[in-house]
Order: sequence, then structure tokens, then C-alpha cells
Amino acid sequence: MRIALRLPFLFAFGALVLVACAQPDVTATRTSKPTPTPTPTPISPYEELLGLVPDTPETRSCVLINDHALIRELFDIPLPGQGANESDMEEYYSYAPSPRGKGIPDLAALGGQSFLSDGYTQWRQYKGLHHKYLDFDIRNEDQTLVAGAPPRRLEVLRGRFDPDAFDLALSTCSGECTPQDSREKYRGVTFHSWDEDFAMDLTKRLRPPTLDQFGRGGRIAVQDGYVFRTLGTGDMKSMIDASQDRRPSLADWEDYRLLVQGMSELGAYGIFLTDETQGIEETLETLCQGMRQRDCVRLGAQLQLEESGPLLRSYRVFATGVDKDDIGAYTALVLVHDDAASANDNAVLLRRRIEQAGSLMSNRPWADYFDIYGIEVLARDNVLLAKLRPTGERPPIWLEWVFQRDPLLMHEPEGGLVLNTTKPGASNAPTPTRTPRQLRRP
Repeated sequence: MRIALRLPFLFAFGALVLVACAQPDVTATRTSKPTPTPTPTPISPYEELLGLVPDTPETRSCVLINDHALIRELFDIPLPGQGANESDMEEYYSYAPSPRGKGIPDLAALGGQSFLSDGYTQWRQYKGLHHKYLDFDIRNEDQTLVAGAPPRRLEVLRGRFDPDAFDLALSTCSGECTPQDSREKYRGVTFHSWDEDFAMDLTKRLRPPTLDQFGRGGRIAVQDGYVFRTLGTGDMKSMIDASQDRRPSLADWEDYRLLVQGMSELGAYGIFLTDETQGIEETLETLCQGMRQRDCVRLGAQLQLEESGPLLRSYRVFATGVDKDDIGAYTALVLVHDDAASANDNAVLLRRRIEQAGSLMSNRPWADYFDIYGIEVLARDNVLLAKLRPTGERPPIWLEWVFQRDPLLMHEPEGGLVLNTTKPGASNAPTPTRTPRQLRRP
């Protein structure tokens, strides 16, 4: 299976020690049976990244991860060498997932691009200054993660980074560069700071070496294999604590571990994780946004929902992602439920919802976006995994419906169905005769 080729297997081999107990007057020798050394379970880069992010309500609500190494493998994109010139980098970005991407889903435009990951926009504006003054750019990166919401957005780069080379490159930055405010060491990790926490100055926007499009310098820590970036000192220290197991990280939360394990199994190279599920109440709030309170009549919103098809069983968290196989690109879905029964029900209800429901934003059936005959789904314990293929030549809309809060995965209220949100006379119970095609096990 392809995903197995990119997991960082960290097998520990224990030495078998034979202990011989011999006495001068004893001819027989006994050997003790060695205790087998347990083999650690390998984790994916996604789980590894989650272990670097503190577990907070903000980070639980929004996590975006891009696997650039897998993108390069899947789309056969050669990585430019360290001596690449501007033309070489232009060629790379013409195929990489960016607004200029050729047939590759655009991660950057959907908010999945880390500022430090040097996407096409940053590269055009910086023209190699990241590499010159920080000693890294997209060529050093394998995966990127952003978590939380602005301004307390946390960024992680995973790849090949050298703290000493970073310090040396940064020391050469003068004249055009914004002066570094401080260099601080916390729990053995050095990080650099520019300006006060969350300070913004548009007159300094995109000034090297690190100021972003809002003129914010933030904090940067470069370690062997990782780069952290935050806009506040407290958030940087929280990330360092999480990475050293001094406080809970997102990897300590079983629901999120199940999500990224499912996404790794499905082979997704861009993923979004959240605990903000698409319930009825959340959908009503979305419909009422921008309205005066007296105009937001709940009955009217509920009547609109009555035409939206069957509801899913309640679930705790979900992830959506994008990948491609021999058939083509597709949306990957993982849902984690309270129990196996809910997962099994949703394996059927998901197909029914795509067949019968529609987008509240475009007023078009979901079947216009997803091929109902190409749905593959697997319920295993309390986890549901699914592949949703786009119709025709459409690219997969794996993230747009999430950011628009368009309830593709709208579920019944926790504790059971309260409102009648199906067509008159219809039932929200799964129909056994409409069993979707089972997802092929890897």
C-alpha cells in the first residue's frame, strides 16, 4: 500500500542477552530465556505533527495539514536543488499546489498554506529571501501544519532544518531586514522574536526576514526536523511544552488520533480536522448570520431544512481530505462516533444524504458534486471512512463546503432526532436496500 512507504517506521531492536551461570565445579550451563523487546507501533507524520500542538479548544476547532512530500510523489514533481535559480523555482511552483497549480487541488487558496512554508505568493514576494536569511524554504519541507484561528494561529514545518545554519543566515540579515527584538531560550529551545506579541504594522508588511502580509514578525524556533512559528510568546512556549510532553497535545486526544490514522489509511495528502460538527443548531446559526434577530425566524429556517434530506447520526469529530488514485482525485472523509452502531448507520445515511440532500449555499443537489455511484465507505468500530469521487471532470470540493459551513454532514441533535428534517412521510432510519459500495481495505 502506498501510505506504508511514507510512514516513518521507528522500530527498536532489543539485543538478546544470554546469561550463562557457570561454577568452576559445575559442567552444566543454564541460559535464561530473554524477554522479547516490544516493537513500537509506527506513527504517521500526521500523528507526529499533532504531538507538537497543544490541546486547546482553539486548536481542536481547526487543523490543516499538507503533505508536500506525498504531493511531490503522487504528481511526480521534482524538487529543485539548493542551487536552483528563479526559473527553476518558477517551474516547480507551476506544478505545486498553488493558484498556478495544473490540475492539482489548490491547498493555498483554501487557507491550508503556512506563511513560512513559502507558497507561490510568498515566493514571488520574497524572491528567495526566506532561503537567504532563514536557510530554509519549500525545498526543506515535507509537511506543514496550521492550527487554531488568527491571530493565535500556530504553524509547524516538518522536514530538514539546521538551527546553527538558521542562526548563521539570520546574522547576515541587515539593512533591508527588520531588527530582531530578542533571542530567548525556553526549556532548551531557542526562539527568536520580532516586535511585541501580535503587533501589526502594515508599513512593514512582507519585510524580511519574517514579517508577514500584515507586518507581523512573530516568534520562530528552528530545531532539528521542525520549525515552529507563532505570533505570541505564550503560544510559542505552549508548543515547546507540548513537543516535550510537558502538557497535553492533540496527539493525546484519541479522537484526533483516530482521524489522522484514518486519513493516513485513505492516503490523503491535504487534510482538515475539527471538532465543530455540522449539527442542526450550528446550521441554523449559519443561516441566520447577518440577519436581524427578529428576522431570523427559527421555524422558517427549520422549514428550509426540511428539504435537506436525511440527517446523519451524531458524531464527535470529523476530518476531510484530498487524494488521488488510479481512478482520479477524490474527497476523503473520516468520522468518529460514540459507538459502532452510529458509524454503521452513517455508512448508509451518508449515501442517502448525498442522493437526497443539497447544498444550502448553492441550492444545488450534492449529487451534482459527488458521484453517487462512486461512493466507497467502510465502518470499522466507531470510525467511518469514505471516498467521495467528484462528478464528471470536476475537482474534488473537499474543503470548500467546510469553510462555507455548508452542511454536507449535517447530523441530528445529540441524544436523538428531535426535528422532522426529512421529506413528509420519510424516515431518517437507514435503508438496508441502499447499502453503499464498501471501501476497499488497503
